[in-house]
Amino acid sequence: MTSKARENYDVVIVGASIAGCAAAIMYAQQGLRIALLDARSDIRAHKVLCTHHLQPCGAPILQRLGATEKLLALGMVETVPKFWTPWGMITPDAAENSPPPGFNVRRETLDPLLRQLANDYQNVDLLLGHRVSGLLTKNGTTAGVYGTEQGSAFTVEARLTVGADGKDSTVARSARCDSVTASNGRFSYFAQLSGLERPDGESSLSWFMDPDVAYLLPNDGGISVLVVFPALDKLGPFADDLSTAFLAYANALPGAPPVRREHIVGKIVGTKHFSTTLTDPVGNGFALIGDAAATNDPLWGIGCSWALETAQMLVDATAQMLTETTSHTLDSHRNVNAALAEYRSARASMTKHIDYMSGYAGGRKFTAIERLLISAATHDHDEAQRFYLFGSRLIPAEQYLSTRSVARAAQKHLRHRLRRRSVAGT
Repeated sequence: MTSKARENYDVVIVGASIAGCAAAIMYAQQGLRIALLDARSDIRAHKVLCTHHLQPCGAPILQRLGATEKLLALGMVETVPKFWTPWGMITPDAAENSPPPGFNVRRETLDPLLRQLANDYQNVDLLLGHRVSGLLTKNGTTAGVYGTEQGSAFTVEARLTVGADGKDSTVARSARCDSVTASNGRFSYFAQLSGLERPDGESSLSWFMDPDVAYLLPNDGGISVLVVFPALDKLGPFADDLSTAFLAYANALPGAPPVRREHIVGKIVGTKHFSTTLTDPVGNGFALIGDAAATNDPLWGIGCSWALETAQMLVDATAQMLTETTSHTLDSHRNVNAALAEYRSARASMTKHIDYMSGYAGGRKFTAIERLLISAATHDHDEAQRFYLFGSRLIPAEQYLSTRSVARAAQKHLRHRLRRRSVAGT
């Protein structure tokens, strides 16, 4: 065990992936003392099961971390997707006022860079190979964590404990956090492809095939990432012969470039039953961010950006309080919990969007209202942008699905149909 693991910190963060590193960097920028722990011992470690996409809602935070230009230099791709639907193509960037782009970057590029950026701060102690077993408590409040490092016991004390340790969070489990879990009606597989001819260059391609979904994402290193989300009733062939079924599915995608076995780099990776989980993000002296707080359906490619967003929400709610108060008194703990209540309130802004994604994850087909909104987006640029902004979480679900929004889309769709009939009749 290193000596610095025995010191007291302002914040201890469990998990040095996107959310944990982002929080560590932003706290460090405020001058706070951070312990950033991860069970993995390699600074180059990265998450494998991911769509490798950052939605536009996470872009400003990436800039705040000082990571954007570094990642672009490493080949990160700036992109706005095009969407194939049964009612036509949706092209949000087909006008001068193009919507803000997202980014495609493989986790093997993103994760090590963020970890190194955090480690570059003198007030961040990156403690790799530290496996957390549970939470320390003092006077009835969370006061840090304990665990093992190379077989030796360690403890790290801090005024605030942050769980950024993923879907099966040790912090959440140790704190017995309340959570709601929903099953997934789709399975998913993805492959990294090299040498693929992409018909749309740097544009990401998305297929909403009702109920199946698929993506083709241009990525760093000349790699394209192809992700498929078929309904569970199609699982049989994938279970029998994964590569054959994956290639057959990929080559049946409308307008997709031909995919051959020699394009596939490494293994085809996926999951059969990926449940979504929404967990209470705040407790007595601790908070959860990233997948520890909400494990979303990977179909929407929102996990990386929401890891950044929840980290920012937490830091913005707590950093000033931690900077202005330094003692471990009862009043200090009350201040921590008051600040955490602000984080809970900020995180609640995501709830309706999370509920919507969890409902769609059940494998259902589009509702009549969704079909109307999507149909309108295929022939109206403003509706196409709104569809994209909703999927990117730049507008909330309640706004996109509001009565006013649906009525506007219905009017545009009706005018479009009348124009088509008029043209057909001439």
